[in-house]
Order: sequence, then C-alpha cells, then structure tokens
Amino acid sequence: KYEPMQSFTEGRVVKKTLFVTFHQSMSYESFVAGLRPDIDPTTGSIIYKVKKGPFIELAENAAGQDAASLLLIDEINRGNTAEIFGELITVLEVDKRKAEDGAKTELAVEVMLPYPPENGPVTQDGIFVMPFHLYTLASMNSVDRSVAPLDSALRRRFQIIEIGPDIELLKLQVQIVKGFLNVGEHDEWNKISFLACKLLEKINRNIAVFRGTDFRLGHAYFWKVFAPETGTVKSRKQALIAAFREKVIPQLKEMFRDQQELLKTILG
Repeated sequence: KYEPMQSFTEGRVVKKTLFVTFHQSMSYESFVAGLRPDIDPTTGSIIYKVKKGPFIELAENAAGQDAASLLLIDEINRGNTAEIFGELITVLEVDKRKAEDGAKTELAVEVMLPYPPENGPVTQDGIFVMPFHLYTLASMNSVDRSVAPLDSALRRRFQIIEIGPDIELLKLQVQIVKGFLNVGEHDEWNKISFLACKLLEKINRNIAVFRGTDFRLGHAYFWKVFAPETGTVKSRKQALIAAFREKVIPQLKEMFRDQQELLKTILG
C-alpha cells in the first residue's frame, strides 16, 4: 500500500522540499558536497571551498526538531545514479539511519564524506549520519531505451510504484467540468468526454498487445480536454482534436515507424 506524503510527515512542523532533475552532467560534488571556486574577499584571488549540495541541506533540515525534508527527483535514470549518490546509497535504507527521535542507533551507519563540509547537524569531522525524516521520491520512464536502467543497488532501496494511464481520473473530471459549463452544453460535453476516454482506452489496449503495457499513452495527453480552466465545450473539442493530431499521432508514428499497417490496426 502506498501511503501519501502527509502520513509520512504527520506531526512535522518544519518542512523543506526540493525538486531536482538528474542529467548526464550531474555529479556527486554538485548533489552532495564538493569543491567549488570562490573569490577571496581580501585578496580577490580564486580559492576553493567545500560547499554543501542540496542533499546535505535537506538532511540538515530533516535533522531538526519536528522537521522533515522531501527530495523530488525527475528523470533519475538520466544521470549516473551510482556516481551521484556515492556512498549515500547505503544510508538510503531506513534501518541504517538515526531513529525517529533523532537518537543514534546501533544499526545507524556512519559514512565518511570525501569532501567533508563544516560540522553541522548531520556531519561531524567528515562523518555523515542520515536523519530519519528525509524522504525521496523519484520518477523515471521505464521505456526510455536511450538511457541506462536504474542502478540495481539503488533500485532495491526504493519502493517501486508503477504509475500507468488513469482513465478513471479523466472520468472523475467529467462531473467536475459540468460544474463550469452551462446546462445546455452538458450533452455535447458528455459526447466529447466519452470519445476522449474511449479513444485512449482503445489505443492503449492495442498498444499493450503489440508493444507491451509499458508503452501505453498516459492520460496527460488528453488532460487539457478535462481541465476546468479549458473553458467552453468548443474549446474542449478543439483541445481533443489538437491532442490527437499533435501528440497522439506523432507518438504512434514514432512507436510504429515503418510499420504502417500495424499503425492502422492500432488506430482502428
């Protein structure tokens, strides 16, 4: 069972959240701690200092009383995760951290940082101990073959949650949108919303047969059709046509390149 973030941080008052995107240039030095150039205010010359990265800053916040930190990582498999996390891969596990009350347990792992920052709530003389209330949520595209799969050592330390297309979410929006429309537009809206849901369901059913479930199209393709701010039924109809022409068709053409007959089958 997946618990929402609110239950993780219940009772926590001081909360800090950071969103980062991993890429090929992301490094341990920029993510955890490393040497950075600086200007000496006295001489004006360039000097190098150890500066904390976002991970250490979030950990320091999480070590505070009644505090919690959340690290959100997009495209986690686009960076070299083993290199970016380094020795911190070990302390991502819950049983290798401090206790919930901040006390150090026998199982808590002490990690020596190669670039030790100044002493603080989580680092003493270069030794780092992970606080309990630092949470990490990361996303990745499981079918993107242009990047390496997630490092296995890191993968097994995460709870993997598959998020597929959610037609039911779109169907829930049907009634919500009706509250923004004139009564005279309801019948036309029912037709448009029904068509959008059926299109996505049928296309994804066919994709699953010929390519696998990982390749299904997400409900975000048609989200503008169901978004309250889209406006009138006419605007929603135009949004559906645009989504099909500018998003769905190009994606399917790329997916079934040089397979025109199969593409026709997918589209029905």
